[in-house]
Amino acid sequence: METVQTLHICTLYKQHRQNRLSFLNVLQEICENNPQSLQSLDSHLLSIMHYAVHYNDIETVCFILEKQTSLVNIEGVLRRTPLFFSTDKDMTALLVANGGNLDHVDEEGNLSFHCLLERCSLETISYQIDHIKLYIWNGVNACYRNNGLVSVKDLYHHIFPEERENDGEDEEIRDYMKTTNDIDMMSSINSITSVNSIESINGEGPGS
Repeated sequence: METVQTLHICTLYKQHRQNRLSFLNVLQEICENNPQSLQSLDSHLLSIMHYAVHYNDIETVCFILEKQTSLVNIEGVLRRTPLFFSTDKDMTALLVANGGNLDHVDEEGNLSFHCLLERCSLETISYQIDHIKLYIWNGVNACYRNNGLVSVKDLYHHIFPEERENDGEDEEIRDYMKTTNDIDMMSSINSITSVNSIESINGEGPGS
């Protein structure tokens, strides 16, 4: 992959992302001249798609997906896709609705679900409840262990210890995380009858 062209695009984006309409006009011109530039990685091994997801820039992400839907799963540093950089439930729902692979594993054996829980703390997890449920309702296996033998469940129980009642803990997520193996995990998923799709999270469909 070329790096110079995308380095220019990523740098331009980071410098001018506050004026998104103006930047999108520039991006449109760049894409007309060199559509493949959207696929290139910068010196940090990241694409403009990774940056747009990181900054929760829905407009730019939608623009890129309209041009090249396959970039929803473009791999960057550590073979991480844009989903690994999403910190917002609506952004994750948009990516999943466009084919984002929640089961993709990076070079360290992590799912993007691992990265979501790694970013959470007791003080911040309340802001990610619906985000976590999105992964659960899409059937991602929280028992899956990375190269360090750490599962999503382990990360969750580091925040909310399993052996005690925890104030502020969501009951549905708590019950889900109590499962101990893949069979129990699937039974837990099947027992969730309140919702079973991304539409239920947003109330009106993903990416809306």
